[in-house]
Amino acid sequence: MKFKNKLTHPLRLTLTLALIWALVAGQSYAQEPDKKRPSRRSQVLSMHIYKPMNAVQKAMQNEDYPLAQEKLLTLLNSTKRLKPYDKAKIYEMLSSVSAVTEDYTQAANYTEQALQLDSLNQESTKQLYRRLFTLYFFIDENVKSIKALKTWFTLEENPDIHVLFTAAQIYALNDQYEQAFVYAEQGMTKLHSDSSTKIRENWYQLSISIQLKLANYQKASVSLEQAISLWPNKSAYFQQLAAVYQQLDRSQESLAILSIAYQSGLVKRTSELRQLANQYRFFEYPYKGAEVIAEGLSNKHIPNEEEHWEEYANSWLHAKEWERANQALGHAANLSDSGKHWLRLCQTSVQEDDWISSRDYCQKALDKGRLAGEQNMAWYLLGLSNYYQDHLPVALKAFDNCSDAKDTGQDCQHWKHFITQTLQEHQEHQQRQKDMDAIQEQRRQQQQDKMGEALLLKG
Repeated sequence: MKFKNKLTHPLRLTLTLALIWALVAGQSYAQEPDKKRPSRRSQVLSMHIYKPMNAVQKAMQNEDYPLAQEKLLTLLNSTKRLKPYDKAKIYEMLSSVSAVTEDYTQAANYTEQALQLDSLNQESTKQLYRRLFTLYFFIDENVKSIKALKTWFTLEENPDIHVLFTAAQIYALNDQYEQAFVYAEQGMTKLHSDSSTKIRENWYQLSISIQLKLANYQKASVSLEQAISLWPNKSAYFQQLAAVYQQLDRSQESLAILSIAYQSGLVKRTSELRQLANQYRFFEYPYKGAEVIAEGLSNKHIPNEEEHWEEYANSWLHAKEWERANQALGHAANLSDSGKHWLRLCQTSVQEDDWISSRDYCQKALDKGRLAGEQNMAWYLLGLSNYYQDHLPVALKAFDNCSDAKDTGQDCQHWKHFITQTLQEHQEHQQRQKDMDAIQEQRRQQQQDKMGEALLLKG
């Protein structure tokens, strides 16, 4: 899913939207007692702006934000004298109006102006700094957001969980992962110690991403195990945990977690199915690996492509199921634009002394071509296949085609010489036999002639 702009990304919204609206609502303009800073005298609004500010609040409650902004700017530009506290409250309200109307840059500017007046009590100042780092975070001003965040932490003794995870994300977005990790860990500690806090998945996602960035695989494995227990239908966590286990040299556990995901119907992507099949083969479970590929090909989760049929064949070869392997390799050969798989089938058939099949496969390999330097081997095996079927002239031609090769040339020349001699001897033998047959025929004819002459003399 694509979002119209980065401000509408759900992770950003989840961590920040609630903060903004909480700061916008419930403004009060009466006296502000300050228990933490007794040196600062309690502040109240000047009488001549008290009623206009209440009118502004009413306009905001009615969601008439243009009117609220107009009244605030009128107050700010009025000729009547304004105390620093009055201006600070006006800027604070302008910031709220801008935030509600999604003008976050202007909202941040107004918040800065309110803080620069240094006339609000500590609680209001703290709230404005919280608003400020949230607004800067919202508009991707991460350096400014971090600056405001640091100030806020000096004012807040017990930061809530939402701010801790927001701080973690702000630092992460600024590539300060070590600091991000600190706040994410504090957030997780607070989350696990308070059963009343609703667990949010994006908090786990953020923590895991930071842990992986820092290559803290031990921490990541624990977080992912917890995520799987909380969201057992999320395939991504199984895949990530399997990868993390590999990094921790816990390969068998990696296979186990992928197997659980597969049995739960969570492994559907081609790459994930192939990874599982490869791991099964690695741990000497080739039948299971073959079954994974077979099911994937059957339900179309694995496309009907050459490389996948080759992988299927490899699983059966690993299981020593030669016939099944050959069938799968035949599918790969038909889908391939080269003859390499036919050549492989030819080699297998030669090893089994199946000369009829080997001749057929080698011929198909040569017909399809593109053998990447193995053409001479194909000619050599074709020569052998024809020789052992007593097709000596065809075999001689095949060996002649590879007799100049660097790899098979010597063997091909040997067979070429041997077959040439064999054919020559066979030809000589045939000639001798022919000559003997001719002599015998001549003798038989001579005997017949003598018998004929004898009969004539008697007559």
